[in-house]
Amino acid sequence: MIVPSSSSPPSSSFLLISYNILAQSLGSNCIPWVTRISDEWKNRLDHESNSSSSSPKKDWPYIKSKLGKEYKRNFHKNPYTQSDPKSYHDMRRLWSTKSLSCKQDMEQGYPQLNCAQFHSPWNVSFPKPKKKKKDGEGNEEEGKEYENCIATTLGGVLQKELGNTLGYELFQHLMELEENVYDWKTSRGRRVFRSITSNWTTRMSVGGVDGEEVSEQDSNAGSGSGISSGLDCIGNPSIICLQEYDVHASKALYRSCTDDTTDEEEEETFAQAMKVMGYDGIFFPGSSGKSGVATFWKRDEFQLDITREDWEQIEKKESKELDKDAEEDIYISDTIPLGTNWKQAVFNYDLMEEYYGRSGAISSSSQLTLLTELDRKNVGFLRLKHIHTSRILWVFNVHLMTTSRDNERLTFYPGEIRSREIVTISNLVKQHVNKGGGRDNKGEDVVLAGDWNTDVGNLSVLKGCIPHVASLGDMEGMLPSVLNIPTGFSVGEEGSGLLPASYFDWQIQNKSLKGIDERGAILRDAFESVHGRRSHSVSPTKLSVSSSSSILKCDATTNEKTLYCHATSQNSDRREWIDHIWYSGGSMTREKEAQTLVQGSDREEEKEKGYIGVKNLSNTKLPWKPIPDVEEPSDHIPIGVEFEFV
Repeated sequence: MIVPSSSSPPSSSFLLISYNILAQSLGSNCIPWVTRISDEWKNRLDHESNSSSSSPKKDWPYIKSKLGKEYKRNFHKNPYTQSDPKSYHDMRRLWSTKSLSCKQDMEQGYPQLNCAQFHSPWNVSFPKPKKKKKDGEGNEEEGKEYENCIATTLGGVLQKELGNTLGYELFQHLMELEENVYDWKTSRGRRVFRSITSNWTTRMSVGGVDGEEVSEQDSNAGSGSGISSGLDCIGNPSIICLQEYDVHASKALYRSCTDDTTDEEEEETFAQAMKVMGYDGIFFPGSSGKSGVATFWKRDEFQLDITREDWEQIEKKESKELDKDAEEDIYISDTIPLGTNWKQAVFNYDLMEEYYGRSGAISSSSQLTLLTELDRKNVGFLRLKHIHTSRILWVFNVHLMTTSRDNERLTFYPGEIRSREIVTISNLVKQHVNKGGGRDNKGEDVVLAGDWNTDVGNLSVLKGCIPHVASLGDMEGMLPSVLNIPTGFSVGEEGSGLLPASYFDWQIQNKSLKGIDERGAILRDAFESVHGRRSHSVSPTKLSVSSSSSILKCDATTNEKTLYCHATSQNSDRREWIDHIWYSGGSMTREKEAQTLVQGSDREEEKEKGYIGVKNLSNTKLPWKPIPDVEEPSDHIPIGVEFEFV
């Protein structure tokens, strides 16, 4: 059983980590576009396909495409369930059901999925809206008509394509991977919990990559989670920012040290387990109400910056005994609904993304379109007070738009949605962060962490300078060739001796009768010395032997090995650094910041006003193989920065 460590000694340092944990609803090897099978099974399918005279060849790419078509058509975004989030997720779960041989399997496994009925082994039926008919003038007729649709689950598709014996054996292989690597309750949840609450280590020191040539052994060693043996210890995380978080009320044996359970151990929710480990936290759900971001902090190091009266209310509320049998056992103060704030210290903000919508080859409008509510992202942020130093720290936690909804199929300016999200966050920083100044007011610092779905080398999105797709079609002459979105991102001139190599300038000054009011911040990338803002992502096959191999090619240059050995996510198609931690320089003005960053001048002034600096960075050497796997429980690795209040 994992138990909380002893109280942290008073310190001006704190460790903040960011981790996309891979949502429980998405963490599955059965989703066709992420499904992986062993090399042995790939070879077996090749052999069976080559031995058969039938056409087409039923090798793994062919089978995977068949799975994808059926899943997208009837399970991924089932049109009958989109208004009901519970049925929506149940329909996705039904795709990989382990058994579907009779009506009782449906009733016992999916009792609330009323729209789908058992049809035959491995098949269900459900009403599907017919395409709307148009009248003689081309207008769609009112009213909806439905037709009965047959949907085949994963096990059924495999047996249909490969025959009952071979298809069922492959299905069992996928189910074994599902249980040992992907299943949240039996395996993955415990590994995620362990990785975020254990002692963290580093092989980095501020100032750059450790400079070692990447050997085959080194490229396969350890994980990016910073808990590898033989490295310098940073300590337990002080602040934890999680994305794709949908497990607040999910029960498991999170604190169990082994896979073997005992009668003495009881399941607890993720929120309960974090509280036992000494963390308080806030869940910021998105539009679905079930998934979003969450931020936890060690209660002996930080507390919400609220009044004494508010804290007395919280303590009184938390003194009540919890109902351990309740499925959603969470404190009312643990969850902040979308679009609300609590005591002006905790905010859950809808990013309200707009974009130039595109349908097929041409667009029907030159006006900005608001994303539908279920597709929009949110940002959760809160104001913490460091107990030892009394310094104020704003923590922004965000998961920017996925490329599947911000690409050339959907918008004339691929990437514009993420750029607009950055602008919205910058406005929130300017609105809420008070830089202050003077001996009695060291100002408020800010850290922005999360999964940006944007590689560190994708300057187009970071700068907000988005070129249009190949053809504007009907919008030619109505839309600009390049969209300029003011994100505030700049790349410093080499050798200028001023600001960092790259930064976000989100600082404003307002003059009033009381003087100059400084708000916002200049944010810099904590890991820039590691990734070096190298150009964009890279295909794993460019440098490794194959998409599933951890062996680097002999002809990969030393520079390539050095640049791309560090990453935060890899699948069979791409290896990227898409997880970010940006931080402010406290209450220094632009001019003072420019001087002290590089030249180190005016140190007393700097100390007087205060800022946060970087002491250590976590290990980000990601093995050259797709994740998640038995070592990494998510398709991202967690990254961490040890900061220090100065």
